[in-house]
Amino acid sequence: ILSEAAGEAHVEPASFGILDATDYLDGNEYANDEYGQFMNEAFVNAGTYGLPSYDTGAAVEWQGGAWSASALAMNVGENDDGSHYDFWGLQAGYQAETGFGTGHYRFIVTGASRDFLDPEGVDQEPRLGWGLSFDQAFGEFVGGFLRLAWQRDDAAVDHRAMYSGGLSLEGAAWGRENDRLGLGYAYLRGGNLDLDRTHVVEAYYRLGLSEHLVLTADVQYLRDDYEDGAAVKGWVIGMRAVAAF
Repeated sequence: ILSEAAGEAHVEPASFGILDATDYLDGNEYANDEYGQFMNEAFVNAGTYGLPSYDTGAAVEWQGGAWSASALAMNVGENDDGSHYDFWGLQAGYQAETGFGTGHYRFIVTGASRDFLDPEGVDQEPRLGWGLSFDQAFGEFVGGFLRLAWQRDDAAVDHRAMYSGGLSLEGAAWGRENDRLGLGYAYLRGGNLDLDRTHVVEAYYRLGLSEHLVLTADVQYLRDDYEDGAAVKGWVIGMRAVAAF
């Protein structure tokens, strides 16, 4: 640690070993936790970044007042093409205290080595993704989030862009301090394969039964539209239970 004084710049100790890229990149206060918030991955992290989890790597974080930055590099055992590859990511963030409440604004860029097959399955290409992740409190009980993310389509990709946003309402507004209601919508623009676009709508209600037990009722509507005019759509209704000690 270079300095721990409030408001002064400091660098956290570097991390080495088995890392999860989502611990360092693409954070969001209202859409980032599949155990306590939205279930659909479109509202957990932007898929255009291809964030790997539980592979070897190194990461470092820096904090300077309202500004922050993180960087990591990972060596990943296998992608969907069966190839070993290297991954890197950078994030710059700013925390603002506004008249509405606290907001976090992040810029993310990620890349991977030339180990991903192109749409024809012949050549291997690198990957590059970039985007923004915003969350903003609006008073004591309401928060909003917005993600905008893109990626190059040299390699075969299902989606070249993703746009998502939504609201989080704290149960304290209606006398239930451990409850939460979440609403989200995501639009994913098709990549260079068969998919033209995807729509995702999700709503959840998190019911805090006790200090240690939480139940979440969740409903999702999903629609995939394909280049040939076909469409696949449907509803997904689920229940999640999380026990923490």
